[in-house]
Amino acid sequence: LHGECVSIGCVYEAVLARDLGQLAPSAVGRISRVFKAYGLPTTCPLKYLRLDELMGKMALDKKNAAGRVRVTILKSIGSSFDHPQPVDTALIRRLLSPSLLVLPPAAPPSGAVLVPGSKSISNRVLLMAAMGRGTVAIRGLLQSDDTQVMIAALAAMGAGPFSWLDGGNILQLTGLAGKFAPPTEPLYLGNAGTAARFLTTCATLIHAPGAATTLTGDGRMKQRPID
Repeated sequence: LHGECVSIGCVYEAVLARDLGQLAPSAVGRISRVFKAYGLPTTCPLKYLRLDELMGKMALDKKNAAGRVRVTILKSIGSSFDHPQPVDTALIRRLLSPSLLVLPPAAPPSGAVLVPGSKSISNRVLLMAAMGRGTVAIRGLLQSDDTQVMIAALAAMGAGPFSWLDGGNILQLTGLAGKFAPPTEPLYLGNAGTAARFLTTCATLIHAPGAATTLTGDGRMKQRPID
């Protein structure tokens, strides 16, 4: 279906932009989670992944010029190069291939690697920022399902507003100085154990007579002990 194809293509283009050094890895995760949230696929099913056939059809795309495949390349979420950029077909093949053979390099590798943030540390930083006073800007935050449910839960308890700056590289929020408000709905935490443990404690800090805070999660979370 057209919608499913668009979803898969958008994620692959984001991955391609990341591999070309144009898009932050964290942005790829954000884009992928948006499509997944709407129940759309983000990878091509293996039964349809006929690589030679796909590359042949891609060679006929109207964006191509001078015999080269051209692709829309993101620079950040909501921003791309003004015109489709030429991309080496070998890179596209590698992106679409269901498996890769990794060989040892001929010479010792040298370079810089940007390591994603820690899920555990990211959720701790979010909590400290929400409990603090004033506006905080966080750089290097891991963007994952666990940090997303933490952000949503803190917002439901009155923290924020949360704003993504610098193309999604910085999260800015305003703390509550420890004055959490009772959420109006149960806090769904997925399978985020760190969020569940910390937010259970935060719920006890809410001073609202008669108010109750319910924390819930997926099936596995409901089986896990919270000590």
